[in-house]
Amino acid sequence: MKQRLFFILWVILISLPPSKLLAISPYETVGIEITCTINRFLLSGITSIRSIERTRLRGKEVILWRGKVDKPVRILGFIVSLLKTYKGAIVYDSYIDIETHLPVEYLEYRIDPGGGKKIIEHILYNRENHSIKSLINGTVLNDVPCDIQDVISILIRFLNRANTDRIVVGKTMRGNTVVDMEIDEIIVEVTDVKSTPDGVIYTFTSRKLPNVGKYPTVLKTQLLDDGEKKLPISGVGIVRIPIIGRINIEGTLTTSGI
Repeated sequence: MKQRLFFILWVILISLPPSKLLAISPYETVGIEITCTINRFLLSGITSIRSIERTRLRGKEVILWRGKVDKPVRILGFIVSLLKTYKGAIVYDSYIDIETHLPVEYLEYRIDPGGGKKIIEHILYNRENHSIKSLINGTVLNDVPCDIQDVISILIRFLNRANTDRIVVGKTMRGNTVVDMEIDEIIVEVTDVKSTPDGVIYTFTSRKLPNVGKYPTVLKTQLLDDGEKKLPISGVGIVRIPIIGRINIEGTLTTSGI
């Protein structure tokens, strides 16, 4: 559930393929940070992902990428409480192989207001056996897709693809991710391309995402191509909850270290 909420709060999820090469690779560079700030009327919150360090893990050279959801307040906090998914800051660590661009290990933990740390999920990927294992409850999933990733690594993959692939309106892209030890497919489509004085803006709309709880979700993200690189600038997550109705969570996106 907490991983599914991350898709809503951090709306960069669907930043997918445009056309030129990013100046530096997010799979090899430490210090890149992308932050989503939600501050629209009654909605408020901050989420981010950041490349922490380059290290070795399980015989692989990896980059540690860390995602964090800071405590949302006001009506956003009410929504999260309603979904029963939030108790303190949630942190997501993904160790991504710099050669294959696939994660080798994933950790999810909660940091409570007193500074305590509780591990919620710990996943090991076995690429040779096409399986993944949760060290928390012992669950093993076999015959998983060869490109299976966690919620952090798939976001980095999308950002990288946004700067390496050619794109046109109508193009779709698919990816497989593990959320709460369930395999989910993500499908996004390029729905708009327009020129502005600042550069070309690409709009991406999700066609298939994991639900948040049992509630369907739609995400839209805009990337700005300034002629050198394409980076996310804004996004909106839409959740439809019975009785409450449609909830829009909008935010601005900023990037540093690139």
